[in-house]
Amino acid sequence: MPLRVAILLQHWLLGGAERQALHVARALQAKGHHLELWSLEGAHPGAAQALERARAGGLTTVDAGHGRSTMARVLAVSARLRARRIDVVLPFTVTPNLVAAASWRLGGARGSVWNQRDSYLDLGVARAFVARQATVYVSNAEPVRARVPGAFGVDAARCLCIPNILDPAVALRTVAQWRKALALAADARVIVSLARLHPKKRIDLAIRALAAMKVGASMVVAGLDQGALSSLREVARSLGVEGRVRFPGHVDDVTGLLAACDAGIYTSSPAGEAWGEGSSNAVLEVVTAGLPCVCVDDPAIRAFVDPADIAADTPAALAAALDGALTDPGARPRAAVRAEALRKRHAPEVVVPLWEEALLRAARARGTA
Repeated sequence: MPLRVAILLQHWLLGGAERQALHVARALQAKGHHLELWSLEGAHPGAAQALERARAGGLTTVDAGHGRSTMARVLAVSARLRARRIDVVLPFTVTPNLVAAASWRLGGARGSVWNQRDSYLDLGVARAFVARQATVYVSNAEPVRARVPGAFGVDAARCLCIPNILDPAVALRTVAQWRKALALAADARVIVSLARLHPKKRIDLAIRALAAMKVGASMVVAGLDQGALSSLREVARSLGVEGRVRFPGHVDDVTGLLAACDAGIYTSSPAGEAWGEGSSNAVLEVVTAGLPCVCVDDPAIRAFVDPADIAADTPAALAAALDGALTDPGARPRAAVRAEALRKRHAPEVVVPLWEEALLRAARARGTA
């Protein structure tokens, strides 16, 4: 039976979670469900691209929850749920999770998903109570899914693991075009970081690793600036590598950019700290492009990468791993084998039915009032 689904976002900016939301929405709409993309923050500088992509795919976009307080957003979302006859709410990221769990009953919906996209589960008593109002719990990483029942006090049978959908996009630029645009020589060794420029992503650690490498290389840091760009430029300048670091901003042609690079690096806060990624979409994209990706250790991404590419959380250790990724003749062949397996596991035809079943379960179940 077709469902009316509202995908609830924090904002219209295209980070990893929002890109996944677009993939899920388009794929489910193609299967006959009615999908709408909702944002809690409404119009936002830099939002035009996300809105354009959503509307080009035939998706309805809704500014859903204006107001600073969570209660104001809950009331606004509840009213829109009822007015638009939504069956299930599918949120992406923390605040949308809380608003969806608190509003779906008030809005007359049939259920709501709690979509755990990172490994931070210590919500406190009040937020954990709100989380228990959801009807199905989804994580994109098995190590995180396994912790959800204990963290939230919910039945393990309602907790699912659904991997990220791999974006099947084709390259918009050639390798030569990307290298020219980034002012990189054809024979330069290039490391890429796909991450929004936010302190949580710890891109300064990646730049420090670049400075500590023995192998000469350049680094491309591709992502929307969220307040860290000036400090990152200063880190690069202080280490003498400002001429080897590029900041192209948000990149829509990720496929083309990756084809022009030789290795990736991932430095987001590992699990066990106050905040950690779940299954990193950036790492998935790098590895499925056939590149080695040097990472700080996180249980959620161990299945993605070559064990040789997992490094201790220091510039020296990351630098040594990057040197190896760029000089080991077996690194790219190993990456190619891993890429093929991951492309199959994360293919839309594998992942979309899992989302469809999760939404149907959410609509059938009842939370703990």
